[in-house]
Amino acid sequence: MNQDASLGRRIVGMDWILVLFRRAWRVLPRGGNLPLGVWQRRHRGIVTLLWLHALGIPLVGLAVVEIGTIHALAEGSVVALAAVVAGQRMWTRGVRSMAAVVGLLLAVGTSVTLVQISAEKPDPVNEPLIVYGNR
Repeated sequence: MNQDASLGRRIVGMDWILVLFRRAWRVLPRGGNLPLGVWQRRHRGIVTLLWLHALGIPLVGLAVVEIGTIHALAEGSVVALAAVVAGQRMWTRGVRSMAAVVGLLLAVGTSVTLVQISAEKPDPVNEPLIVYGNR
């Protein structure tokens, strides 16, 4: 039998699992709100990242992937809308945080879509190799 010094009792049978769980539970962070200054600084960085994506997605869509102008603007505008809501001080911290999370998810999804589209587009240099290599 093992001795658990933190609880001052013997560990019997499967009790060691419960002891490990309790120890792990004590070291996990507790939820709660960040101090206002810390939250504002982090949120400002996230909103800046959203705006960079909102501007970058249409540019990459037009220049690299060559999707249509309307499609490129639509892809960027959904991220921009989330950035607008996340940046408005009239909303509560919860609403602004949720808008930032949704915006980040949309930005990642749109970026992945653009990468997939660009990967399917043949490279002009390697296109003859692709065409003739399949014979």
